[in-house]
Amino acid sequence: MTMPDDRWVRWLLVPAIVFISQATNDAYLVDYYHHLARGREIVQRGELLDFDIFTYTVPGTPFLDVNWLTQIVYYKLDTWGGLGLVRTVNALLLAGAWLWIVAICRRVSGSLEIAMALGLATFLGSWQVLTIRPQTVSILLFVGLYDVLLRAEKDLRWLAVTPLFLALWANVHGAFPAGLMLIGMFTAGRVFALLPGGALQVGCWLAACIAAAGATLVNPYGWEIYIYAQHTSGISAARRIDEWLPPSWDQGIGVAWFVSLPVVIVILGWSWSKGRRVSWRDAFLLLCFGFLAARSIRMVVWWLIIIAPMLSVRLADFWPRSRQVAYPPNRGALFTVIGLLAFCVVSLPPLHALNPILRFRGQDETTANLEKAYQRITAREEKGKIFTKLEWGEYLGWRGSPNWKVFMDGRIEIYPDEVWDEYTRITKGAAIRVADYLMIDAEFHGRTGLMGWLANAGGWEEIGRDGKVVTFVRKQSAVAPLQK
Repeated sequence: MTMPDDRWVRWLLVPAIVFISQATNDAYLVDYYHHLARGREIVQRGELLDFDIFTYTVPGTPFLDVNWLTQIVYYKLDTWGGLGLVRTVNALLLAGAWLWIVAICRRVSGSLEIAMALGLATFLGSWQVLTIRPQTVSILLFVGLYDVLLRAEKDLRWLAVTPLFLALWANVHGAFPAGLMLIGMFTAGRVFALLPGGALQVGCWLAACIAAAGATLVNPYGWEIYIYAQHTSGISAARRIDEWLPPSWDQGIGVAWFVSLPVVIVILGWSWSKGRRVSWRDAFLLLCFGFLAARSIRMVVWWLIIIAPMLSVRLADFWPRSRQVAYPPNRGALFTVIGLLAFCVVSLPPLHALNPILRFRGQDETTANLEKAYQRITAREEKGKIFTKLEWGEYLGWRGSPNWKVFMDGRIEIYPDEVWDEYTRITKGAAIRVADYLMIDAEFHGRTGLMGWLANAGGWEEIGRDGKVVTFVRKQSAVAPLQK
């Protein structure tokens, strides 16, 4: 057997870190349970669920479920192996995406060291927005499409693959326009480059754009998914949902965005001074995805991915020796590879008890405490209406449907302004309309004013505290516990 050399470590380090971090992340899943709930309904009903059944504020409201395919997969995985299996698959997909980024950077720059470093930097910058949700699939598709387009610049046959990416993308997540923008910027670069014999090439790229756009229409809703994408992003930004706000210094991904800007400017400027000009393709990519990232934290991940190959080539120019590194087999590499693989194995959810990292990290008990609160109210009544913050409404909607309805969950786009305004008023401490139970976040609602309002309100009785989850029942609707 050949002893590993340092190349093994360079290739393994980034995907191993990504996998370990995601497979051991037990934070409350803000954008997962409503997808799981809809996946369950789709499978059990045998048809798409395109109207609301989880809330008492907008019951029956129609919506476009562009995430339907991912939701089915979530439910199937959950049925086969619970959240642990879903978490493992999600971690593998993200690890695969970042291994792909390293491979792209290695191919275009010739330096495995630089590719590894940029892969790690890109992951650390994106960490804040990585969790179990359909965006994971979008990230993998974005990286894969980027690779295909880079290859197509040398071999046009690769363009035939692009419609397949978009056809799948339009059925798994609403970020599919990012793929069209990626193809569009590459095509614009070919148009402006005006290379010899470029007319045929430009025609092929334009045809690929048209074919990719047409492929997005292979979905249950046709062209209406574009209305969904525009409406969702617009209303989320207008209602100041954190991920749709511009980057700021108080968030990790915001720091990554602000740090990346001068880094890109300095490296590209230095490279230009040495004779490597910025291509039209790179210029359009930087302008397009830089503009998007400046407007929304959620878009920073696309920016970090697109700059990695650009920087890798120029850093390799600055450090040419990184292209001729020798990799003799050595025991240090062997032990490092064994250690990384061992940590990956003990990061699998069933083996968390063996993971030494987790012994020094506190666990997030939010989901367990929500389950305790849910069990408490179901011991009192068989059905009812619950007000809680929208992030928790996702878990309770999944857990309690069809008997228990929530005020709101994470599907921001389906709630009219009057419902959103009422949610905001209640959160700040105001009279609460129809609800049988409240599940209040003692920390969050303590800051917003709702906890203080409840302390002085006469119509609610506290019936339990589970960590920061505080449960209240409306006094006039309190009932005796169910008979066992």
